[in-house]
Amino acid sequence: MAKFIMNRMAAGHAHSLIVTERREVIAWGCNSHGQVGTGDFLDKHSPQIVLPGSSEAKSVAANRSTSLCMTYSGELFAWGCNEDALLGIGTMLPKIPNPTKVDTLGHRIAYIAAGGKHNMAVTEEGRLLIWGSNEYGQLGDGTTRPRLAPGLLELPGDVRC
Repeated sequence: MAKFIMNRMAAGHAHSLIVTERREVIAWGCNSHGQVGTGDFLDKHSPQIVLPGSSEAKSVAANRSTSLCMTYSGELFAWGCNEDALLGIGTMLPKIPNPTKVDTLGHRIAYIAAGGKHNMAVTEEGRLLIWGSNEYGQLGDGTTRPRLAPGLLELPGDVRC
């Protein structure tokens, strides 16, 4: 593998992700849920290019066995464990081993965060998208129902992210 400069990084329970200066996503580690993103479920003991530079990766986030990536164009990709609808791709398939585009309701993403059972993204307009488990009300939507895909959370008053 050619040398690279790392710009961003994230760590899951037993997998790692980085974004290089060439805007690639490189990952390695435990891949039992496809969280490394190589299209299979075999552990990767050395860094693997998951998204090429043409994907224009900007940032990554990870939780236990799920990986997220946002691009400079504001797109969001997710892969790995989809328990509790963590990937936000609108399905309950348990494992997705390839980066999959997430429908962000027409919004461009500016920031991403990965929680233990839910994920969030901030849009360029400062709106908050939420999805995943809501067992403890962690999505903040007044329910305990999970969200299979991102939904906008109305924040009180004039609060913006």
